[in-house]
Amino acid sequence: MFPERSRIPAPRAFTLVELLVVIAIIGILVALLLPAVQAAREAARRASCQNNMRQLGLALHTYHDQFGILPPRRIVQPLHSWITLLLPQFEQGNVHNTYRFGVAWNHAQNQPAITTPLKVLICPSAPGGIDRIDQVTPTVRAAVSDYAAATQMVAIAYTANGLTPPSDTRGILATDIGTRLAEVTDGLSNTVMVIEDAGRPNYWIRGPRRGPDTSNVGCGNANVAGGRVTGSAWADPASDLPVHSFEESGLRCPGPCVINCTNNNEPFAFHTSGVNSIIGDGSVRFLFQTLGVRELGPQITRAGGEVLAN
Repeated sequence: MFPERSRIPAPRAFTLVELLVVIAIIGILVALLLPAVQAAREAARRASCQNNMRQLGLALHTYHDQFGILPPRRIVQPLHSWITLLLPQFEQGNVHNTYRFGVAWNHAQNQPAITTPLKVLICPSAPGGIDRIDQVTPTVRAAVSDYAAATQMVAIAYTANGLTPPSDTRGILATDIGTRLAEVTDGLSNTVMVIEDAGRPNYWIRGPRRGPDTSNVGCGNANVAGGRVTGSAWADPASDLPVHSFEESGLRCPGPCVINCTNNNEPFAFHTSGVNSIIGDGSVRFLFQTLGVRELGPQITRAGGEVLAN
């Protein structure tokens, strides 16, 4: 008689139902974690964007310390932008040395300089990143900037919203001769110098989502053709931003919306709920997209005499 073999229990396998339950639980956990991961990444991108703007704010004040005046929004004869003057102040001396001020910014001699992407001028949250190039004309290409000089709150923005414009609607970097800090009588800590206008030259509207290929906006702001917004290049003298106000759709102006309705030469960013800005004292402030002309106007004008709401 043979001895009885010891019985070894067979390993228990997952049933199909148990496997599906585990997969469903993992899917739920991933779905719960994904927004938190995305929020953390956006927070890091927003902080990097703010750091870029702090460098620009410091550069503007360094320029003022050296020359007793801020750079003009543009040089007219020949045409150059305020950023080309500021290049040495934010450690772009090599690009400044390559740039030829004796000819206009879009001259063939300036192609090597103006096609140079400058990381400090790019918000990491903006689609396309540093590789965006504006095809200005068939023969002129230029690297872009996500930051624009806030040169004016246009009078039509006030009147279209039932408000009376102040006597002086100009921003800090509004003139072709430059501005002394002492001329900012509304207070440096109350006034925006530079503001985000991100995503250019591609045309974006509220969402954010891509705008139509063509948009005839009215009210004096630039029209859009071929899905391209004008003035996106950092070397372009037309890169400044006079705020016109838009309808909520971002397709027509004027209207009640002044932040994040369109990047067609208006304040616009890819951050949640607002845009970054450089204040006259060199600090960086986040402006919420719930602001209207009544709230943003006093922060754009340098000598409007308005009282800011607390």
